[in-house]
Amino acid sequence: MHVGQIQIAGVFDLALAALFLITATDVTRYVPLAAWVGAVAELGHALIRIGHVLTGDNPPDDLIAPSIMLMFGTYLLAIGVSHPYRQSAGR
Repeated sequence: MHVGQIQIAGVFDLALAALFLITATDVTRYVPLAAWVGAVAELGHALIRIGHVLTGDNPPDDLIAPSIMLMFGTYLLAIGVSHPYRQSAGR
């Protein structure tokens, strides 16, 4: 990995951590947003990492972390799809 990849990954992971921390303050309210954003972010990040391996930028050993990201992203996607969204009283 080169410095640019590490910097982007660091900012990316901090943003997700902040989202999940905010979600922990009121899970019922924020889980629909956090699940979808987290799923898109994790799945997208995993695909980018796999793309770096396929293009030769990263060694084949670098496929372990993206595999875990794919599993976690799929888990978040399942939560987002199955979550019963609350309807607001004004609708």
